Amino acid sequence: MSGKELTRTIEINGTVDKCYKKICHFESYPEWQSAVKSAKVLKKDKNGKPKHVEFKISVLSKEIRYVLDYKYDDKKHMLEWGYIEGDVKDVKGSYTFEKMDKDKTLATFTAYVDPGFWLPETIMNVLNNVSMKKSMEEFKDAVEEG
Repeated sequence: MSGKELTRTIEINGTVDKCYKKICHFESYPEWQSAVKSAKVLKKDKNGKPKHVEFKISVLSKEIRYVLDYKYDDKKHMLEWGYIEGDVKDVKGSYTFEKMDKDKTLATFTAYVDPGFWLPETIMNVLNNVSMKKSMEEFKDAVEEG
């Protein structure tokens, strides 16, 4: 099996603005995302926002490096990314944030990862579901803690 797109949502006790700012601050990812070992901004867009970001993550005791290209929609509180280069075949996805009430947000994370080599579907599903769930829970904790 190659890549598969997955979507997951989570309710966060925090404003849409707080969630959006946290997810757009890539340099802080290693502080709250356990899989992320480093995040380095390589290029900024004309507005000074990170455009190309290099990540090094640890998955199943293996370090994986990739560079993503980011697009922002500040009005819709949406962050999208696509793959530039690295140790996998393809990565793309998005985060969107919707106001539920004054201090509660619905965060939606959509991701597609193609490792570039065959893995049984059951292993891909476990890796994607477990890692995606953990990533969102760690994001929720980071927003709610501070």
